Amino acid sequence: MKRHPIQAFWVRQAKKSHGTEKWIEGDLKPGSRVVVVDDVTTKGNSVFDAIARVREIHCEIEEVISLVDREEGARERITNAGYNFASMFTISDFSKPTNAI
Repeated sequence: MKRHPIQAFWVRQAKKSHGTEKWIEGDLKPGSRVVVVDDVTTKGNSVFDAIARVREIHCEIEEVISLVDREEGARERITNAGYNFASMFTISDFSKPTNAI
């Protein structure tokens, strides 16, 4: 399988006061179509912070993906704002009883 590099970026929680002094680091060009990825979503605050920074440079949000949705309102907030949202797991997936020995 031929692998193609992806263009990646990350949004800082606070703007650096030295070096590049950027909110966004990596290979993000104005006007790009992007997917915002978060490790764990709770209320969605960090996702909306990232979306705001990305939109400042006129990028289009295609989807928001979370590794774990803690089911505490993020999904609803994100979809109500008009964004597609997907999660790999929900917190309920980890609390379901299993038949494993």
